Amino acid sequence: MCSTHRWRDTTRTGFEHWRFEHCALPELDLDSIDLGTSLFGRTMQAPLLISSMTGGASRSNDINRFLAEAAQTLGLAMGVGSQRVALDSDANWGLTRELRTLAPDIPLLANLGAAQLTGQHGSDYARRAVEMIEADALIVHLNPLQEALQTGGDRDWRGILAAIERVTASLGAPVVVKEVGAGLSATVARQLHEAGVAMLDIAGAGGTSWAAVEGGARQHGAKARGCHGLRQLGHFYRASAVRGTQSNAHNAADRLGRYHQRH
Repeated sequence: MCSTHRWRDTTRTGFEHWRFEHCALPELDLDSIDLGTSLFGRTMQAPLLISSMTGGASRSNDINRFLAEAAQTLGLAMGVGSQRVALDSDANWGLTRELRTLAPDIPLLANLGAAQLTGQHGSDYARRAVEMIEADALIVHLNPLQEALQTGGDRDWRGILAAIERVTASLGAPVVVKEVGAGLSATVARQLHEAGVAMLDIAGAGGTSWAAVEGGARQHGAKARGCHGLRQLGHFYRASAVRGTQSNAHNAADRLGRYHQRH
């Protein structure tokens, strides 16, 4: 399904309004540029993350292994897909300490859905996910729009922020929070920062729309049509945030232009 344009998000990010100024006299040696950086105490050859793509699927074993080998070779960070199925069953789908053996030097990030952190054993669930692959950090993904459209999806999102705060205080490893296509608002980002979250993966406009995928997977036309409206709701929030950012950027550019005119 995801290989067709039908399921791709067409919301613009606003980056098309930005242009880099070309410098014809750079006065530098391009071969001396070093993109290396570090994340969670590990060195990377470039600031790139192979983000979470696989979870409880039968082909995940090979996919995770290939991604780990590629990340190690290129010196990039890697985040695994949701470990929920692997933690709740005997099928680990390649989400084991073998990944750390294949990629001993890179930042490796575990992954759980936020809904799995609520309840009495949420912190223990998070600890097991990190230990399962010897991860350097835990990704907690927020996907309420996708879950609302998913048959049997998590529908009770009460207490999520408090659960994240408990995990950040007890896990002993950094916590990363990511969205899966609908983005993070400034208000939510501030709440997560105050809860102790170490890094945010906004995952906003662009790419695959998982809301559309979940709706398209349903067999009943009425439900699929309802999905389109909810997907557009996600578009509305993201577009509003983009417009606000564009407005601020245009105001700043205008002020900068007036400054140059005066000087």
